[in-house]
Amino acid sequence: MNRLFRYFYISDLIAIVGASISYIAIYWTCAQLLSPAAVSLVIGAVFVIRFISSSLVGPWIDRIEPVRLLKATVLIRFFLLIAVWFILTQTDALACAVILSARLPDVTASHRRQYGV
Repeated sequence: MNRLFRYFYISDLIAIVGASISYIAIYWTCAQLLSPAAVSLVIGAVFVIRFISSSLVGPWIDRIEPVRLLKATVLIRFFLLIAVWFILTQTDALACAVILSARLPDVTASHRRQYGV
């Protein structure tokens, strides 16, 4: 087996494993946040969107150079995962900020009573 093909095969295997783990993490998060019916709707919607997009975009993609297409899809996948991570972490940070800001008046009021400020 050619050395370059081996590197390509290993990198593609790592990318597929990473994508699979990200799908599992996204569905797991949905399962924790949503009802079972909503999770099944999300999974069905993802399947329908992927099926329709692959049917419509497939002939157009066949015209693009394979190496260029691989680079573009890896970059798009990377930026989408970063965006999902950013949204999830900012949502947690925002929720923590709301909880802390709701508790701040109690803390400052007790501080004023205790120290006579």
